[in-house]
Amino acid sequence: DRLRTAGKSVLVPGIGQFPLSVAVGCLFFTAVGLAGGREMLYLSVACALSSTAIVLKSLQDEHQSDSLHAQVALVILIMQDLWGVLSLILLPSSGSGAAPILLALGKTVLLFAAALIVSRFVMKRIFVKAVKTPEMTVSISIGWCALVSASSSALGLSPALGALAAGISISIFPYHLFVIDKVQPLRDIFLMLFFVSLGMLIPLPTPSSMSKLGVVITFLVVSRF
Repeated sequence: DRLRTAGKSVLVPGIGQFPLSVAVGCLFFTAVGLAGGREMLYLSVACALSSTAIVLKSLQDEHQSDSLHAQVALVILIMQDLWGVLSLILLPSSGSGAAPILLALGKTVLLFAAALIVSRFVMKRIFVKAVKTPEMTVSISIGWCALVSASSSALGLSPALGALAAGISISIFPYHLFVIDKVQPLRDIFLMLFFVSLGMLIPLPTPSSMSKLGVVITFLVVSRF
């Protein structure tokens, strides 16, 4: 609904920011010799995206979710997420020709279509029966997410893509408000665990890695403006 009502001042930067940032990133990282090939592409895509979860959590903590700047940020973040989904589909198949890319797109369409159909005719009835038991609602939501993520992995796609399909398949039906209310505390816990696990993956800094990091951070800040 917010995407449909957003004006050009929001949609234009929302649509154009990602490809422009990726293009600038590819030119910059090639010019400075920091990365090349697929590594350059992955790095440019990473620098073009923002963390929707962190921004929304910050806005909620500051009680600014309904402000104008929050609404603008939300639309741009949603557009970034859509670009991110496309990147999850295309990047693993990049450099292998058109056939793998088309195959990945076909699998993605199949995954989302199946998730929407099952959610419409099966999950809806399950959630209606579980509405009186909050614990069951949380368990069913996690199970549905795990099932679709596992199906995505079995198709050779990213499990994160399956998790997104599971969330979208719930969000478009009326019972999504009840589900969101019950799983929000659990989401915050998993968000914290995600960043803990991410922190444990960071290697010990070296002079070489810190100098490269400084180049990336400088590019990220300047290119955002």
